[in-house]
Amino acid sequence: MTMAGQNENQHPCTGELIQVAAAYFRKETGFNRLFQLFIKKYQSLGRIGGSVRLSKLTDAEKNALAGIMRRDFSSQRSVTVHLEQFNQALADTKFSGVGLKELLDAYAGKNIRSREDQEREYTSKKAAFFEKMRQGLSHPYSQRCLDNIVNKGPFSRGTQLAYDRQPECLKAHLINVLCALENLPGAGGAANYQRLPVFASDITGDPHGLDADTEQGKLFVAALKYLRSMEGDNFSYESAALSAEQLNELLEFYGLVRDDILNFVTIIGLKGFLKDGKQVLESPHEQGMVMNIPLKELTRLSKVTPAFLSDDNQAVYVVENSGVFSELVDRLKNTADLGSWPYPPLICTHGQFKLATLVLLNLLVQQDIVIYYSGDFDPEGLLMAQRLKQRYPDNVTLWHYDENAYIKSLSRISLPEHRLKKLRSVVLPEMQVVKNLMLDKRAAGYQETLIGDAFLSIVMRSGS
Repeated sequence: MTMAGQNENQHPCTGELIQVAAAYFRKETGFNRLFQLFIKKYQSLGRIGGSVRLSKLTDAEKNALAGIMRRDFSSQRSVTVHLEQFNQALADTKFSGVGLKELLDAYAGKNIRSREDQEREYTSKKAAFFEKMRQGLSHPYSQRCLDNIVNKGPFSRGTQLAYDRQPECLKAHLINVLCALENLPGAGGAANYQRLPVFASDITGDPHGLDADTEQGKLFVAALKYLRSMEGDNFSYESAALSAEQLNELLEFYGLVRDDILNFVTIIGLKGFLKDGKQVLESPHEQGMVMNIPLKELTRLSKVTPAFLSDDNQAVYVVENSGVFSELVDRLKNTADLGSWPYPPLICTHGQFKLATLVLLNLLVQQDIVIYYSGDFDPEGLLMAQRLKQRYPDNVTLWHYDENAYIKSLSRISLPEHRLKKLRSVVLPEMQVVKNLMLDKRAAGYQETLIGDAFLSIVMRSGS
């Protein structure tokens, strides 16, 4: 069908004429591909201009183009069509007065906008969304996290994607997450703590509302990760996914525990006092019993000291390896020379410092007890030692953590590059020699080979 020379049939109502034109071009299948390309070109440029190319022309497309462009396309396999030329060709049809832009709008059934306009509107709406979320926030934690999201900072990708999927759903989740951040029971392993299900129920009305496998819980964990990385102690996460141990540590840093019974620390040679002054743990230490003290019971104590406390013996010995701890206890039990001080105070953290360990150490530091800490010679071990030293700078002494100890403990286990990179975060001046040596040797060292040295230093320091 040809459209040229039919101006006398133009419909008097322009709005209606546009709809008639759109219906015509939708019906003519030969224009389908061309109009889709026109729409994309307009979205790209933001104006009627440029050109599009049709390849592998069909007979329907050749006939459709010939009718409006007044050219023979029968022998062509492809064609380049300029949008402005097509716009001018419309003026010589019965649809004269209909511009290509308004025709494309009617054809698509919506106002076609440039990508630039769409991006501008998207950005404006998104900014307004988060600005509204900011209203009423008063705590630095919630303010920092919202700023980080707006700036597309670390750990905010999940929030950005959630906004693109369902802004209203994100709004509900983010309200709860920001409220949670403003009500965290403690920071940095403070003595105040709350069980996560109870905390989640108070904030969201659902005991599982902040579980890490839920969408809302993922946003909460991401916010905590960002806050933790900004605490100023050179702590960082090497990967987006957290192990169960890392998740527990993260939650505990802000006073949240998933279980306060399994969250425990192992001790021997300590005595504690309840808030009413009553002494506890007396009988176990007299009998040389090793005890696992859960967080639930530690929070009842107001004071902890070595069981045998004197001016010369105001120290505890902390190791993170349960095998090393157990071997030291056995050797000390078999040493008759200890006399009236049967069991020097030993603590085992069982790897990364749980909240139970930090609460216990807080109580010891309050009594100005010296903490001798020994751990493994690997990047993770050095970072643990550094965090403990930074947390209690005046009370922690790194124990068997020097160059000689590293050489003696050296293993055949080589350290891969991704683990060696963690050493960049080791900034403690007194660990630089060992750090650089480890970078040179590219191997780990372990506490087990230093048990004998640790045992002798405890015995000598005990004065026996």
